[in-house]
Amino acid sequence: MARDDELEALLQAQYDWEGAWPQEKAAYETVFYDLVRHYVRRYNATASARRLSLITEAEFREALADRYYEFKKRRDQEMRRRLSRLR
Repeated sequence: MARDDELEALLQAQYDWEGAWPQEKAAYETVFYDLVRHYVRRYNATASARRLSLITEAEFREALADRYYEFKKRRDQEMRRRLSRLR
């Protein structure tokens, strides 16, 4: 899987979690945090082998904030376009 596809999947998981119905939020949250933990472990394994600084899950999420904002903006624009076509 290409790195962009992995990033897209992670951002989509966060988007799904934020937009989920209240009764579904816990399941989407689990998916998102499982992905975060996976990528943090993967990054830290590589960083450790190269003697670089490790990161926390909070630092990882913070690093994604700008990309998520752009992702969310793009998805919301797509949704508005689709809805305007239905009128």
